[in-house]
Amino acid sequence: TISKRPLRDARASVRATVGSYAKRRAEIDVNRPIVGDKLLFRFLAAYDHFDTHRDFENTENVWINPVVTWIPFAKVNLTVRWERNQHRHVPVNGLPINNPQTAWVDVPISWNNAGPAVFEDMDVDAYNADLQVEINERISFRNQTTLVKQDREELRRAINRLGVSGAPNDGRSLAAAINYGYERRESFSNKAELVIEFGNGSAWENKTLIGTQYNDSFVRQVGPLRIPGFTTGELTHDVFTLNRPFEQYYAIAPGPNWLQFDASRYTQVLGGDLQEGSDSATYIVNHLWFRDHMFHLQAGVRFGDDLFDFGSEETVPQVGFVFQPNKQWSFYALYNESYVPQRGTNQQTGEPFPPQVGEAKEIGFKAEFLEGRVGVNAAYFDIDRSGIIRRNTSIPGLPFDEASGLENSTGFEFEAYWSPNRNYRIFAGYTNLDAVVVSNVQFPTMVGTPTQNAPEHKFTLFNKYTFNDGALRGFSFGGGVIAQSESQSFAQADRLELKNESFIRLDASIGYSTKVFGRPANFQLNLRNLLDEEYREIQARFAPPFNWTLSADIRF
Repeated sequence: TISKRPLRDARASVRATVGSYAKRRAEIDVNRPIVGDKLLFRFLAAYDHFDTHRDFENTENVWINPVVTWIPFAKVNLTVRWERNQHRHVPVNGLPINNPQTAWVDVPISWNNAGPAVFEDMDVDAYNADLQVEINERISFRNQTTLVKQDREELRRAINRLGVSGAPNDGRSLAAAINYGYERRESFSNKAELVIEFGNGSAWENKTLIGTQYNDSFVRQVGPLRIPGFTTGELTHDVFTLNRPFEQYYAIAPGPNWLQFDASRYTQVLGGDLQEGSDSATYIVNHLWFRDHMFHLQAGVRFGDDLFDFGSEETVPQVGFVFQPNKQWSFYALYNESYVPQRGTNQQTGEPFPPQVGEAKEIGFKAEFLEGRVGVNAAYFDIDRSGIIRRNTSIPGLPFDEASGLENSTGFEFEAYWSPNRNYRIFAGYTNLDAVVVSNVQFPTMVGTPTQNAPEHKFTLFNKYTFNDGALRGFSFGGGVIAQSESQSFAQADRLELKNESFIRLDASIGYSTKVFGRPANFQLNLRNLLDEEYREIQARFAPPFNWTLSADIRF
């Protein structure tokens, strides 16, 4: 998704990308004033297709976004946009796990349990109107209205654990359970904000933002529905026989239309319901600057449905302080709480999901020297979150969602860059993270275990040299390394022994900037995982081996 507003001058750009695994992407961006500087138009579109290193998996996206801005008066403008996204995906179902779930089964990185006939399709239409009015030099108003309609349909494999749902527990047999589901989601939101500024020149300045937001959502869900004949041991798959045809498991018609589905086709109705809900909030944020912006104090509060109930968990405060003694140094401290309502229920308990709430504290500094050629950023953070919805698979073939209890993440981040001259720049970063489950009444064995995909150590280094003159003028060469420690694969009580391995990955890039027919043009070749390192990433899926992308863009 790319959200850009129309501009007052005519311009255009096109961009094309090709790469490994049949990667191909095309983008276009055209901006044209229609009636002087009163009516402006911009059209953005993109097409994206790529396979992966995993069998059968592929993705195709088509995205269009026409935008119109009307400026009837100098200080009034209205922007209206429509965004359409068509998403087609043949997913990966994950890697096979032994029984009990204590180790991965040794299969190639191309292994995909999903098969060629499964799918995940989604169509999204979003409509947005944004009105901005500058009442005078100190007061401005903004109102944003958004309507989103989404249809999502999927057919996918449901089991990746050996020896369950009728399959023999021989260390190699996987049952062929198939689920179908459909979901229609509609949401409406409106946000209005008033900004008031006042002050006394460089001595002090104040900006106050007062806003209100309303959200209304509707979800019609059918499924997941279990297709008959796939819940017994009749059809099993030998995970080590990669050439065995998948068609016998997927010789079924595509899922029925959600408005006329026949429940008798399915042996189990695993879920599906109608959910409606709305919430509203009012928020106030105040910025106060002293001594020519040397001191900056920010304070705010967000109220939920009950504006005057200061004691409820829907009252969310935030406070921040910045001290900038000179142009080189800046010190800051932040504190904020979060509150996110959640829809749905726990299918095991029947209880509605609680809101996701959080508390975050952060202190740090930023420093810049030698006219911006050297910079250092550092921060320490402490974040608590509760009510995070996670998938639980302790019941074979019947996964369900649950709230995760309380999780805490503490650590520090350090970043530095150096440009000894206008040609060369080097960047380095390090993150130390201690993210653990603090409490979980439903699954107490998770207390003290790391959270999902949260490595304790992560180091990045990247440098780039650009030729600004001579025979190689316009060329740039870059290279870098990412090193990451071991992490937890799943935030699930039954899979605590499954880990993502530590890894070191090397990347490189070659760029070239020039002019084509008098127009600025850029070419970029990115090389990732140069040494073909084999490691697992998000939810234990194998990361891509060596791959490349080549892109070109030209501006008119």
